[in-house]
Amino acid sequence: MADAVTTNTIFSGTKRLVERYTNISDGTGEAAVIKVDKSTLIGPDGTEPAKIVIEKIEYVCDGLQVRVLG
Repeated sequence: MADAVTTNTIFSGTKRLVERYTNISDGTGEAAVIKVDKSTLIGPDGTEPAKIVIEKIEYVCDGLQVRVLG
């Protein structure tokens, strides 16, 4: 069985993005997967934002690791 990975966009606006990521793992896991790519976002002025800020991360993790890479 392969990992079952889903991404759900809860809200997407010009100043805020809320997403839910789910991974039901078979033990092989994901490695350095890009979940949010700043170059694909459009800011309030219609261009790529100069920066993005992660305001909050919530997770439930059993036997795995969560890493935020910049």
